Amino acid sequence: MKGRLNSLALVGLVSLIAGCSHTYTPSVYNIKDVKIPDLNVKGTVDYVNNQEDIETKFVEASGHKWAYNNKEVTDGFNTLLEKEISVRDLKSGDGDAKKLVSKVNEIDCTVGFGSYVRNCKISVEIEMGDGNIVNIDSTQGSPIFNAMEGSLDGTIAIAVIEALKHPEIVSYLEM
Repeated sequence: MKGRLNSLALVGLVSLIAGCSHTYTPSVYNIKDVKIPDLNVKGTVDYVNNQEDIETKFVEASGHKWAYNNKEVTDGFNTLLEKEISVRDLKSGDGDAKKLVSKVNEIDCTVGFGSYVRNCKISVEIEMGDGNIVNIDSTQGSPIFNAMEGSLDGTIAIAVIEALKHPEIVSYLEM
């Protein structure tokens, strides 16, 4: 019995010291219909990830370590952007093909208030096929019961909402 307790204590100690590692995998967030107006997209839209930065960044707190990189987060942004445009597009007619080239340039995820709050901030650059560039900054915080991945997914969702409300992007998609 004593040997079993020692083994259990050793496993617990190693787990506590090593902590848990998580690699960020973007998930498709469900945005409420009232958050983004319907769109009248004319033509097809091509979504391009222009982010080359694959350097892994980390956030650590309470024995957990989260890993992410700008390219993966840009993939998550583009996936959600494409989904939301397809859901809200009223299919109003033919038009020239459109291109949205996205790049998440900054990601800042932190743990605050004694590890009880996860905060994320991202900056996204969106270049439209006509050469105009729009920059979107998005910030979101979540309580501890939401993992860092949830905070980052929520921050991406807010950036998509802001992008699809931006007059230059809407005008470009609807021309």
